[in-house]
Amino acid sequence: MNPQQHDPLAQLADIHLPAAVPSFPWAWGWFAVLGAAALVLAITGLLLWRRRQANAYRRAALAELQLLAQEPDDQRYASAVNQLLRRVALLALGRDAAALSGRRWCDYLNSACKTPLLQADLLAELEAAAYRPASALTARSTLHSQVSNWLSKHRRALP
Repeated sequence: MNPQQHDPLAQLADIHLPAAVPSFPWAWGWFAVLGAAALVLAITGLLLWRRRQANAYRRAALAELQLLAQEPDDQRYASAVNQLLRRVALLALGRDAAALSGRRWCDYLNSACKTPLLQADLLAELEAAAYRPASALTARSTLHSQVSNWLSKHRRALP
């Protein structure tokens, strides 16, 4: 062997890697997917906003009912709750609620729910207490919870 000969292993070179794939610009399909996702998010946001706006009366009525719960006088409480129920029924269910009273009023309110939430005897007691000066409600907490449930669960009439 000739010491002058070159070592073949010394001529080896490292592997050349290809250039890195750029992360941008993407292909047109990715822009279509991003556009569709943005459209779905915008439509979802709009629908949620419209639902929140449509139920603003419900949140206001429930807040007013919570304030009325602190009223110590049963006659003022009954009158205010009766007025609140009438206002919500007029807004959500239509003008048919204006002239009803008694059992028909209770049936009308319960017809706006999947299952009846208001008891006729408690609602009749509420109506009677609203117009009697020195009246006392026998089951005020039960009535309050039933009215609260009705306010939160009734279905709005279609326009």
